[in-house]
Amino acid sequence: AAAIAQGLTLGAVAAAGIFVSAVVLGLGLLNLTTLLEYIIPMSIVRGIQLGLAVSLFKKGYTSLLVRDVDGSLVWNPFEQVDSFTLALLISVLLLILLNLSPPLRLPPPAALIVFLLGLIIVIACHWSEIPVDEFGPSVSLVTITAQDWLDGILNGGLPQLPLTLLNSVISVCALARELFGDDCRGGSTKHMAVSVGAMNLLGCWFGAQYRFGARTGTSVVMLGLLKLIIGLIFGPQLLHILHVYPGAVLGPMLCIAAAELGVQALKTTGNLSLEMQDPSLASWLLFMTAAACVASGSTGWGFAIGYGLWTIVAGVRWLAHRCCGAGQVQREDLEEALSTNGQPCVESPRSCCDHGADVVNSSSRVVRV
Repeated sequence: AAAIAQGLTLGAVAAAGIFVSAVVLGLGLLNLTTLLEYIIPMSIVRGIQLGLAVSLFKKGYTSLLVRDVDGSLVWNPFEQVDSFTLALLISVLLLILLNLSPPLRLPPPAALIVFLLGLIIVIACHWSEIPVDEFGPSVSLVTITAQDWLDGILNGGLPQLPLTLLNSVISVCALARELFGDDCRGGSTKHMAVSVGAMNLLGCWFGAQYRFGARTGTSVVMLGLLKLIIGLIFGPQLLHILHVYPGAVLGPMLCIAAAELGVQALKTTGNLSLEMQDPSLASWLLFMTAAACVASGSTGWGFAIGYGLWTIVAGVRWLAHRCCGAGQVQREDLEEALSTNGQPCVESPRSCCDHGADVVNSSSRVVRV
């Protein structure tokens, strides 16, 4: 987005990618990503996931609502294949494929089936628009000038760095642990940072979602091989194919992937409620972070606003704890002083203090806080 909005050159984009990759790789090798994971509240990470899910759903929803030049919905698939009717049919097909219970252990590859169906539509309806003489691989190294390095790092790399750490490292590891357990191999931020940094550091010079069935590292290998094969076969023509790929096919897949990501973000397992010892406050922070991401259109701004709110709340609670915890009392004195109708208060001193209760200090004197 920054590259498009600010008109960065190809060399500047590559320089930004190399800079971000080198920093992420260094943080991973030094194991500093574990520190970042510790100081960033899980509710903010979940809020970013929810914000991304909403943005992804909006993109998919916009794509499947195929409109004519006058703004009206295109219903007739015989006049235009890429139509709202096709989007409804694809949605039904996806729901059927995703809810099948085959005798085999693995579910059918719904995303691959639907993607190939869309590719068939492209070939059948738009083959004449694709220049056949430009097929084949086009491999060359990117030339990066000093100005490209300066523009890329300042305007592309620095804004992208927190997004990569949050989206590609911390959020991915949190989602992996949520889906596959705390002992999964993909749950280490150190290993993920090293992998992301090294992979992109090599690839920048050359310029599947869980819901759809991917479960192991083999899925990533298959995805990479398919991309390499498609790139070698189609070459520059791949851009033409993607440009005419029907939104009625892409939209439903984006919506379902967004729904799955949103469901995982809303799960309140793990240490979500332990950050502020209050599930309602943690949930509030989650939704505020998500709203900031969607409203600003930037994960970076969403993180900054969410972390700022968390800092304010944490500071207020710390001050309240310091004030309310000035007098340390024994449990039996507290229960006696806070008993109601003969029933002792079973809450902790901090909890009772937060509710404005009478607290007994070390000399058994009742004070109002």
